Amino acid sequence: MRSQERKTPRWPSHMARNRKKRKQRPVQMPSECYNTAAVHRAMTRACEKAGVPPITPHRLRHMAAVSIRNQFGLEHARATLGHTVASMTEHYSKMAGAKLASEVAAAVG
Repeated sequence: MRSQERKTPRWPSHMARNRKKRKQRPVQMPSECYNTAAVHRAMTRACEKAGVPPITPHRLRHMAAVSIRNQFGLEHARATLGHTVASMTEHYSKMAGAKLASEVAAAVG
């Protein structure tokens, strides 16, 4: 710690000023720390550190929507994503429709 490595003593006025600063700063609640931007930033940094292309929380939501829709159907995906209208779920899982169509075409021939 830098304060322990000091060669000169700290001045009482500096100590008082630091105490005063600490009291003015409120303690952040966990919900205030983890907003959308913080999660996005953490994911971007993790991807950079891992050496993989960056992925966003929005992209993860799309991938989950496609996976849920393929596995369980449109209504399950709508309920999981919290949409009131199925057309919004369709928007999120557009890729699922193309995949399902190609599976039907392959099966029918």
